[in-house]
Amino acid sequence: MTCSCSVSKVRQFGIHVSALEWFRSYLQGRSFHVIYGSTTSAIVHIVCSVLQGSVLGPRLFILYKSDLAEVVKKYDVSIHAFADDTQLYRHYFHDEMVATVMRLEWCLEEVSHWMSANCL
Repeated sequence: MTCSCSVSKVRQFGIHVSALEWFRSYLQGRSFHVIYGSTTSAIVHIVCSVLQGSVLGPRLFILYKSDLAEVVKKYDVSIHAFADDTQLYRHYFHDEMVATVMRLEWCLEEVSHWMSANCL
């Protein structure tokens, strides 16, 4: 199984073919294993990922989740993102609590679908 999300997301920012191929080679076909003492784990093939700790990782993540704000905006919910952390919140008056909770639940449901569709 391969995930085409990464490359198609990068493409929407107007990155040209040669750079797109470089991104494709960077994002696809990754694997890892762990060595502890004299024991080596099985190889795990990574379907969708950016190398953790890389300089490019946070920048790609920002590009990758750029359209998430449009999903959240439909519910009049605010979004705060920093590095790989995303928070959703909404200010409300006490008498609006039930309606606000329902709005947040609907928003989270759509965000969940968005995350799945975008391999996150």
